Amino acid sequence: MNEVLMRRLFYLSNGPKGVSFRKAAKTHTKGIEALLEEWRGDKTILGELSEYSVALKDKKVLGLLRLLPGKDKSILQLSLYVAPKARENGIGKGLMRSAYDRLKAKRVYLSCDEDRREFSEHFGFGDGKQFPEQFAQDLKPLLMAYDPS
Repeated sequence: MNEVLMRRLFYLSNGPKGVSFRKAAKTHTKGIEALLEEWRGDKTILGELSEYSVALKDKKVLGLLRLLPGKDKSILQLSLYVAPKARENGIGKGLMRSAYDRLKAKRVYLSCDEDRREFSEHFGFGDGKQFPEQFAQDLKPLLMAYDPS
């Protein structure tokens, strides 16, 4: 019984012990660039730093999330990346929950490749039948949506 309760409490928590989630600041720039270099082979921060949220442990950036706010508290999730050594600990989920809560998101949209469907569905995203025009630039084949409430 205790094991089941502990798993449920972990699922409801925002992430693993010792990891904090916050809006990115200038002090996180080098950590974000290092993750981007590891992920894409290019450390260029796309968009504005204010679009990013980070997962931190001992002041080290372990993960990043880029969101583009839209109208009526809708959000387009542009990217999510967690360092390979930090994966499978709930950091991605914690980043998303923290950022969605901070932005008071009513609807989150995601455009990704088909090979990311199962991963996105794991986090509660489903097929997005109507995608807002405000997010219509550079769409990938799969359109998904999530209601955080």
